[in-house]
Amino acid sequence: MDRADRFLQQRGKRWYYVRRVPIDLTDHYSAKYIRKRLKTSDLAEARIRRDAMEYADDALWSDMRMEGQASDVASRRYDQAINRAIALSYKYVPASELAAGADLAEIVKRVEELPAGEDYSKANSDALLGRVSKPDVSLADAFKVLQNEIRAAELAGKDKEGKEDWTKLKQMSIDLFVQVCGDIPIGSITREDGRTFFNYWKERVLGNDGPKITGKYANRHIGNLRSLLKDYWAHVGEDHQNPFDGFSFGEKQKGQRIPLRVSQIEALFLKPGAFQKMNLEARLIAYMMIETGARMSELATLEAEDFRLEGDYPHVMIFEREGRILKTENSNRILPLVGISLEAAKIAEKVGGFPHYRPRRKGLSTALNKFCRENSFFEAGQSMYSIRHSFEDRMKEADVDVEMRKYLMGHEIDREKYGSFASLKKKWEAVKKIELPFDKALFKDIC
Repeated sequence: MDRADRFLQQRGKRWYYVRRVPIDLTDHYSAKYIRKRLKTSDLAEARIRRDAMEYADDALWSDMRMEGQASDVASRRYDQAINRAIALSYKYVPASELAAGADLAEIVKRVEELPAGEDYSKANSDALLGRVSKPDVSLADAFKVLQNEIRAAELAGKDKEGKEDWTKLKQMSIDLFVQVCGDIPIGSITREDGRTFFNYWKERVLGNDGPKITGKYANRHIGNLRSLLKDYWAHVGEDHQNPFDGFSFGEKQKGQRIPLRVSQIEALFLKPGAFQKMNLEARLIAYMMIETGARMSELATLEAEDFRLEGDYPHVMIFEREGRILKTENSNRILPLVGISLEAAKIAEKVGGFPHYRPRRKGLSTALNKFCRENSFFEAGQSMYSIRHSFEDRMKEADVDVEMRKYLMGHEIDREKYGSFASLKKKWEAVKKIELPFDKALFKDIC
C-alpha cells in the first residue's frame, strides 16, 4: 500500500483506521490491532482523520513508554485535543508549527470554526490552535519504535544472536550520547549537540581520551544516531534537520589480509597434528572452509537439510531463511564439496550441522583464532579468515573463470543476471581443480 494510505482499510464505502499495537505495549491492550471508524467515505477526509489518530497514538505510546502507563493528565489532555481536531476534520498541529507553516487564511479558518460558549470554546481552541504541548520523545523512545515498528519485520528474520548484535551497538551509541550530551528529547537535539558528540569521537580517534580507535568505528556510532532520527521522523511523518548530518571521519583502507600459503594449509590442517585438539565442531567448520571458501558464520548456521551429499556432485545449500541472515544477496549460493570439506560435511550432517556454534557464531571465530594464535599457526596479518582468501587465490592460480570465482566466494557479479548462474557440475568441476590431498588419519579419532 502507498504510504499516503497507511493504516487505512476500506469496508464497503467506509474508511477505517487500522494499526498494529507495538510489541512492547501489547500488555496494555486487549487486541493486537487498533481499529477505529473514521466515519467517512471520502479518502481525502479519511487521510486527515487518520493523520490525527496516528499523531494521537504516537504521542500516547511515547508517554506510555516513559511513564509505564497511560494515565498521565497531560497525555489525556493531548489525546482529547486531537479527538476534537478530528471531529472538526483538522489535523492537530502544534502552535509553533501552525505559526511557522500556515498562512493567515488557514489560521483565520481555524478560528472561525470555534463555536460559541466560553468552556467549550477553550477546549476546542486548544485543539484547533495547537496550544497543547506534544510529549517529548527521547532517543530511547525512538529506538523502541525502530525496533518494534520500523524494523520489526527485519528483526523477525534474525536469530537470537543476530538480534542481540543488531541492538547492542545501537544501544551503546544512544548511551554514549546521553553520557556526553545528556538525555535530550530528539526534537531538541541541536546542531551544536551533534558537533559535541562528533568532538567526543574526534578525541578518541586521535587517542587523546583513552586507547586510539578507528574513524570507521566512530562513524558507526554517529551513523547509528543519524539513521535512527532519519528513520523515526520519516515513520511519524515529521520533517526536521538531522543534527548529525555531515559529521564523519575519513576511513583509512584496511591492510589486506594475508592468505595462507598452500604449504601452511597442508602442514596445519591436512595432516595429523595440533589442530586435532580443537573441539570437534570448530574443527569440522575449519575443514569445510578449506575447499569451499565459505565464511565461518555461513557454515556455522548449516542444518541437516542443507547438506546434499548424495549423487555425483555433493554440495551444501547456503540460502537465507528465518533465523539466518546472510551478509549480502550474493551470499545465497550452492557450494560443491570435495576433499577434506566433503569428509567433514559427512560427519556434520550426521549430527545435524553445528548445534553448539549455530547460536554462537562470534564465539566460533574467537575460539578458532585463539587456538591458532596460542599454537603459533599464523604469521603476521593472518587469521582463520585467511583460509577464505587462500581459496580465492588457489582458484586464480588454476585459471577458474572470474565469474565462477565471484559466485563461489559470494561476491557480486558485475553484469545483469539471466537465469541460473551455472550447472552444479560446472561448479563442482571448478572446485575439483584446486582440491588438496589430505591424510584420512585426521578422522580416526572421530569415526
